[in-house]
Amino acid sequence: MDPDITCDATQTCDTRCTDDSDYCEKLCDEYCCSSGDDYYNSDGKISSCDSKNKFNSSQSSTYKQVGGSFRIGYGLGFADGFYGNDTVRLGNDANALAIQNQTFAQVDGIVPPLINAINQGLLDQPIFTVYLASKGSFWHHFGGLFTYGGLDTVNCGNVTGYVNLTSPTYYQFPMEGVSVGNYSTTNSKDAISDTGTSLIYGPTEIVDEIANRVGAEKVMGYYVVKCTKKYDPVTFTIGGQQYNLTYNVFNTSTIRGLEPVFVCYGRN
Repeated sequence: MDPDITCDATQTCDTRCTDDSDYCEKLCDEYCCSSGDDYYNSDGKISSCDSKNKFNSSQSSTYKQVGGSFRIGYGLGFADGFYGNDTVRLGNDANALAIQNQTFAQVDGIVPPLINAINQGLLDQPIFTVYLASKGSFWHHFGGLFTYGGLDTVNCGNVTGYVNLTSPTYYQFPMEGVSVGNYSTTNSKDAISDTGTSLIYGPTEIVDEIANRVGAEKVMGYYVVKCTKKYDPVTFTIGGQQYNLTYNVFNTSTIRGLEPVFVCYGRN
């Protein structure tokens, strides 16, 4: 979602982004990695909003102001602002999906756009598909495809299983186990499928075991392996189905000749 036209320039960058250009290119917003003056204002603050398209409610005939404000934290920053209601259109042609009366921001009591579209009978099926393409640097590249109201059989194949959510706040579901090589655990934990997360996060004790089996080393707090490294598939068991992630899925691009595999901050 684009920021509002009133967005100011008070955004800061994580020191890991500003101190290491290779790390920044892979994991941080582009404005954090630029040394050009276009990303800074007269006060020397990072103008993260200025480099993006902005939403101008005064140019919308269907916009309605909604009271209240929000703040959402992320791994390397946050987003805050206020609520508004408008029509969300996916695409520019006459047949584009248009979701009316959509309130912006994701908190209790506010229906997400997809659920709103389902409730309005706008989709053929109450599902969506996410295809994530394997690319090098993620800036200015086609990153994948969202398919709303149907299954993307071209890129994603057939559905292999379904699993119930354990929390409506995220796409959070139970995972029965993880295995790689001669290591396996059946200590069931909840997992979150998050398309906005750069890496794979996990409990310290499990990540350490997996990293040991794939021959990863720790660099700046992250487990990495060489891009040419081959290792056994990492298998996630979800809903009784086994999903194998092979080395070529992880080894897609480089940071100084190394490729991030897992990241862990000791979360248990």
